[in-house]
Amino acid sequence: LHTEDQPVDMNLPAAPGASEAPPCPAPSIGRPHKTRSHAGTRLALQRDRRPQPSRPLTVLMTTDTVGGVLTYAVTLARALRRYNVTVVLAAMGGPLNDCWRAQVKALDNVICFESAYRLEWMDDPWSDVRQAGKWLGQLAGRFGPDVMHFNNYAHALLDWACPTLVVGHSCVCSW
Repeated sequence: LHTEDQPVDMNLPAAPGASEAPPCPAPSIGRPHKTRSHAGTRLALQRDRRPQPSRPLTVLMTTDTVGGVLTYAVTLARALRRYNVTVVLAAMGGPLNDCWRAQVKALDNVICFESAYRLEWMDDPWSDVRQAGKWLGQLAGRFGPDVMHFNNYAHALLDWACPTLVVGHSCVCSW
């Protein structure tokens, strides 16, 4: 079990036969793009080349371990690896299960911290929300992120030293 003070060791080899694929196939949107010539293939590859930053960027991203937000966070972290982005993943709501822990360990651009802080939509969460805010501040001080990416609402209101991004997935309380 990794607690808020223990990062997941990213240097461990993946288990034999382990895959980086999510547990379920990701949905595809639209039809795959088909090129008709080698020139079209080269052009498609050139369009996909984006400038890389001179130093790796760091994103501190929150996630919960209870719902679909973890799927989103791991999928995004996997995609950001291609752009040399380090993701400090701050998981709240309880420990990752073994399947998710294996997927996170397989991502060499992710440093994962797990905690049991209650989420803002849980019963009587506010003491934990305050403590989690302090914990996130410690992680931000330690890693100096370029962007704070929140998959929850409450912590985005705190005073951060870098730009913040909030993604609203859903509100369990309104269901």
